[in-house]
Amino acid sequence: MADRDSQSGEIDLVTDPDAKARIEAANALQQTKAALDLLPAWIAGQQKLRPSLFLRLHGILLDRISAYPGVFRPGPMTISNSQHTPPPSRDVPLLMEELCDYVNENWSSKSSLHLAAYILWRTNWIHPFADGNGRTARIVSYLILCAHTQTELPGTPTIPEQIATAKAAYYQALEDADLAFRRGALDVTELESVLESCLAQQLISFLMTAGGRGEKLDEATRAEIQHALEVANASGLAQRDARPLLPARRPRPLFVAHLERYPVVYGAIVTIAVAVIGWIFFR
Repeated sequence: MADRDSQSGEIDLVTDPDAKARIEAANALQQTKAALDLLPAWIAGQQKLRPSLFLRLHGILLDRISAYPGVFRPGPMTISNSQHTPPPSRDVPLLMEELCDYVNENWSSKSSLHLAAYILWRTNWIHPFADGNGRTARIVSYLILCAHTQTELPGTPTIPEQIATAKAAYYQALEDADLAFRRGALDVTELESVLESCLAQQLISFLMTAGGRGEKLDEATRAEIQHALEVANASGLAQRDARPLLPARRPRPLFVAHLERYPVVYGAIVTIAVAVIGWIFFR
């Protein structure tokens, strides 16, 4: 699928391509750092998702590049190579509040992958900014994924980095979610699958590094990871929705309690274990 290119009519403040690329790279690093600096407070339960987080991180990303850093777009927006037309700018503030409400209200009932996927889709659907929508959506989604799983996920490249370098499946998943929404349904399962695959590759790379294997994942390993994900999903090992804890009649082992609290994390661990075993014995 061709790139979805946002068009708002905004005039770039930096016209030299090399200078703009340098500023964008520096700003992206600062945006990632600013997001992950917030993670301890999220893990401690001191944060709720608010539109101000999107504005803050967008302001860092578009600093010195855009006339509207950290500000919702003032006018209409179109997206090339997409069937979706973003809503009018006057609706953006309320829609962003509703996005945050959905995440906060479903924090205990939905899986980490679902919430992260929802943020990716809904932010891109709203397209709240004149530029930098995808990058801001991906870093907020990643922050929420880490916060909901209670850890800064190890491994590189990270999920946002993987998506940035291979967007075809990501764009198609966005289009699938847009189509479902036009038909009256909320369905981000394809985006969940994209995130699930990227998460497995990120964690596998960490496992390889920890084991003294620093090379990048080759295509055979990536295929094995994808197969393991499919097997795990088919067998129910990788749960998409977190189940509420049931009242216990007697104390349970700590591991069991933790497993019930974070089913997606342990589902990912099982998935990775399957992939690693396959990679070791069948490579």
